[in-house]
Amino acid sequence: MPNQAKVRLLIADDHEMIHHGVRALLAGTEIEVTATATTGQAAIKRALEKDLDVVLVDVRMPTATGSWP
Repeated sequence: MPNQAKVRLLIADDHEMIHHGVRALLAGTEIEVTATATTGQAAIKRALEKDLDVVLVDVRMPTATGSWP
Protein backbone atom coordinates (compact mmCIF):
# COMPACT_ATOMS: atom_id res chain seq x y z
CA MET A 1 0.00 0.00 0.00
CA PRO A 2 2.41 2.66 -1.17
CA ASN A 3 0.45 5.89 -0.73
CA GLN A 4 -2.00 4.94 2.01
CA ALA A 5 -1.62 5.88 5.65
CA LYS A 6 -1.25 3.06 8.12
CA VAL A 7 -3.93 2.32 10.68
CA ARG A 8 -2.55 3.35 14.09
CA LEU A 9 -3.23 0.83 16.87
CA LEU A 10 -2.88 0.87 20.66
CA ILE A 11 -2.63 -2.55 22.33
CA ALA A 12 -3.80 -2.49 25.96
CA ASP A 13 -3.11 -5.80 27.68
CA ASP A 14 -1.31 -6.77 30.87
CA HIS A 15 0.50 -9.67 29.18
CA GLU A 16 3.61 -8.74 27.19
CA MET A 17 3.22 -11.95 25.15
CA ILE A 18 0.00 -10.52 23.69
CA HIS A 19 1.85 -7.36 22.65
CA HIS A 20 4.54 -9.42 20.91
CA GLY A 21 2.03 -11.80 19.30
CA VAL A 22 -0.19 -9.06 17.90
CA ARG A 23 2.85 -7.18 16.58
CA ALA A 24 4.04 -10.36 14.86
CA LEU A 25 0.61 -11.00 13.34
CA LEU A 26 0.40 -7.45 12.01
CA ALA A 27 3.96 -7.24 10.64
CA GLY A 28 3.87 -6.28 7.00
CA THR A 29 0.24 -5.15 7.08
CA GLU A 30 -1.34 -1.72 6.89
CA ILE A 31 -1.78 -1.75 10.69
CA GLU A 32 0.99 -0.20 12.79
CA VAL A 33 1.23 -0.73 16.55
CA THR A 34 1.78 2.87 17.65
CA ALA A 35 1.57 2.34 21.41
CA THR A 36 1.15 -0.33 24.07
CA ALA A 37 -0.01 -0.31 27.69
CA THR A 38 -0.07 -2.88 30.47
CA THR A 39 -2.56 -1.16 32.80
CA GLY A 40 -5.90 0.49 32.26
CA GLN A 41 -4.61 3.85 33.45
CA ALA A 42 -1.63 3.70 31.10
CA ALA A 43 -3.95 2.80 28.23
CA ILE A 44 -6.14 5.83 28.90
CA LYS A 45 -3.06 8.09 29.13
CA ARG A 46 -1.59 6.81 25.86
CA ALA A 47 -4.95 6.98 24.09
CA LEU A 48 -5.20 10.65 25.01
CA GLU A 49 -1.60 11.38 23.98
CA LYS A 50 -1.49 9.54 20.65
CA ASP A 51 -3.31 10.02 17.38
CA LEU A 52 -4.90 6.56 17.15
CA ASP A 53 -7.40 4.84 14.89
CA VAL A 54 -8.03 1.66 16.89
CA VAL A 55 -7.56 0.48 20.48
CA LEU A 56 -7.39 -3.24 21.25
CA VAL A 57 -8.29 -3.56 24.95
CA ASP A 58 -8.09 -6.51 27.32
CA VAL A 59 -11.26 -6.85 29.39
CA ARG A 60 -9.38 -7.39 32.68
CA MET A 61 -6.30 -5.37 33.53
CA PRO A 62 -4.77 -3.78 36.62
CA THR A 63 -6.07 -0.30 37.60
CA ALA A 64 -8.96 -0.30 35.10
CA THR A 65 -10.69 -2.74 32.79
CA GLY A 66 -11.72 -2.83 29.15
CA SER A 67 -15.38 -2.88 30.14
CA TRP A 68 -16.91 0.54 30.55
CA PRO A 69 -19.12 1.18 33.61
